[in-house]
Amino acid sequence: MSRGRSDNTQVASSVPFDNEGTEFDSTDVQGALEEVGISASPGFSFGRNGNLSNNTWLRRPGNVPSNRAGVTIPIQNPVIKKISCSNRNVDTYDILIYEHDGNSVNLTLLTTVTVTSARGDIFDVDIPATEGRQLAVRLGNSGSVRDLGVDVVIKGNA
Repeated sequence: MSRGRSDNTQVASSVPFDNEGTEFDSTDVQGALEEVGISASPGFSFGRNGNLSNNTWLRRPGNVPSNRAGVTIPIQNPVIKKISCSNRNVDTYDILIYEHDGNSVNLTLLTTVTVTSARGDIFDVDIPATEGRQLAVRLGNSGSVRDLGVDVVIKGNA
């Protein structure tokens, strides 16, 4: 008895996929599987404790300033999908996400999100980034941000 695929076995590309109400474009299972890709989950974390002034660079784990040695993007075709942030105080503040080549060389602003009268927020975004470059995060305009944490979730391919 053969254990190989028989002629009447469906393959993923011939199985319909209902993409209504999803972020998928595909209408077959194979296409949907390929769209899933991989993600850097739960994300890359940045933070800084204490009272923070405008234009303060957040630090990556290990207390390294992210504009000096950011988190290297390790996946192909990276797209930032979520940015979440929180701080101790209710405030309005901007979070700026950058990529660079290391030590602030070729700093490129990718996006800015604004928290309005809250301790934090979650932002669904769709921002292309560059594999191999480093992510950095900076606090923009703010009032009284204290103990800020920012997480960035990136999706891409292996």
